[in-house]
Amino acid sequence: MLVQTMNPEKVFNEIENDWDILSDNLIDRLSKSYHTERMKLKINKLDTYPKAYSVKSKNKNTWIFILSKAPSKRIYKGTDSVNICCLIYYYHELGIRVFKKIPQGDWSVYNAHVFTRYSERLELNIDSTLDKVISFFTENGYILVQIIKKEGASQLCVGK
Repeated sequence: MLVQTMNPEKVFNEIENDWDILSDNLIDRLSKSYHTERMKLKINKLDTYPKAYSVKSKNKNTWIFILSKAPSKRIYKGTDSVNICCLIYYYHELGIRVFKKIPQGDWSVYNAHVFTRYSERLELNIDSTLDKVISFFTENGYILVQIIKKEGASQLCVGK
């Protein structure tokens, strides 16, 4: 279980251990569940329709998976059209700390201040910290990441 007294190395080890276990079949099951819900509710194939799923791991860590139609797909055509934003969080001395899985296999880290400022600036009037997190990643979970190779060195370029 992630706790605020863990050093960063232990936190990342715990997250990676959880990820190795969860990523095997959970993502496939969530995609199928999301697809079934879209079909049952007759969601328009052009609609993004984000849906957040909360999952507790065997290690008692809480994960949030936000599924939606991938922005790169014009219309929803099934589970191959699903985008998944994978988050894990714990409460730190400064508030919530959220880790997001990024395509290169690493993790990006977001602290409570990001979600507080996001909610304030957009005047969302959201009280729950987790609702702020879900709102933030539902609206801002997509980034374009491109690795540019120059003279033997890699440079990471991130843009929206």
